[in-house]
Amino acid sequence: MLKKILALLTAVLLLCGAALAESSVADDAVVATINGQEITVAELENNAQLLYNAGYVETYPDYDAALESMIREAVVKDHLQKAGYLDYSEEELAAFTNDAQAQWDQLVSTYVERYLTEDTEEARATLKTQAEQYFATMGGSVEVLTDDLMYNAAMEKLQEDLTGGYVPTEEEIQQVFDLYGAQYQAQYENNVGMYEFYTQYYGYESWYVPEGYRAVIHILLNVDADVLKAYTDAQAALDEAESAEDPDEAAIAEAKAAAEAAKAAVIASRQDVIDDIYARLEKGEGAFQEGMRQPGDVSQPVVGTYGIHILYYLKDVPGGLLMTDSIHDEIYEYLMSSKASNAFNAGYAEWQQELEIVRNDAVLEQLKAEAEAEAAEKAE
Repeated sequence: MLKKILALLTAVLLLCGAALAESSVADDAVVATINGQEITVAELENNAQLLYNAGYVETYPDYDAALESMIREAVVKDHLQKAGYLDYSEEELAAFTNDAQAQWDQLVSTYVERYLTEDTEEARATLKTQAEQYFATMGGSVEVLTDDLMYNAAMEKLQEDLTGGYVPTEEEIQQVFDLYGAQYQAQYENNVGMYEFYTQYYGYESWYVPEGYRAVIHILLNVDADVLKAYTDAQAALDEAESAEDPDEAAIAEAKAAAEAAKAAVIASRQDVIDDIYARLEKGEGAFQEGMRQPGDVSQPVVGTYGIHILYYLKDVPGGLLMTDSIHDEIYEYLMSSKASNAFNAGYAEWQQELEIVRNDAVLEQLKAEAEAEAAEKAE
């Protein structure tokens, strides 16, 4: 379902977005009919733009996806009307209109704030008129937003009916957890490094924690730029000496000594703060080394390219598969969504048969061919 309010707002924030594809096919050429209701090339172009700006498709123009979404919306709306889902009381209609007006006002306000350069009443009034005209050219209006709200509410009622009061059982939830949990375990078992990399640096979720994973508090002390640069330069010189085609042992020894001296200078530059940190840690406040064997251990100062690092071994993290409340909720929502999606798709197959849908493949293929030719020309 195309959420027009999101698409409109996205179009504003993306500014120009994708340029409309130019075509030799007339705007009023018919690309498909649904029970005799025509879908023109201009309407298809507009929907292709909206789908792209809203992030529903990766490329522009995706005419197949644009046409399918228009047909799908028409089929669903026809069913909603026939089944009475779009029948609302006067009070409900008034509430939809009020909500739509509030959304429209928010859209206009966002536009004004985005482009306002001089905060005066005259400037705001001008931008307000400009925003309303802009959204109107894109097919937006309070009436359109009202229709969307009515449509969305009808879809919620339809999905409730399609699921028939379905509630996932604990057994079903456990089955999903066991299935996907085993996949997480196969990926991360005996590989703490990979687990750390994907969960902490990339933010991926995992239902499995490998044995041996630890929680560490990391303290980073900034160091004077010149002092730190002297260390990184000395370290680079050592790396160069050690990687030479014909290593000179005397040069390597000299480079090592220089690097150690530079490292000591880094530590000395913040020694007073380091002493204070260790004193506080000893009172209970607060790179993994041999000395960090159990919770409560503290590393020696470690010099890195960003400064001085001190690590505190906080605790061991329990390993294995553990269904947390958040994972339980995630699986619950997944099962509910799958049930609704399967029921909807089954229903859609039947609703579609009730309408006469005729695609003009010749027009569609011409549009696609011209778009592909234009993309190839730009790529050269």
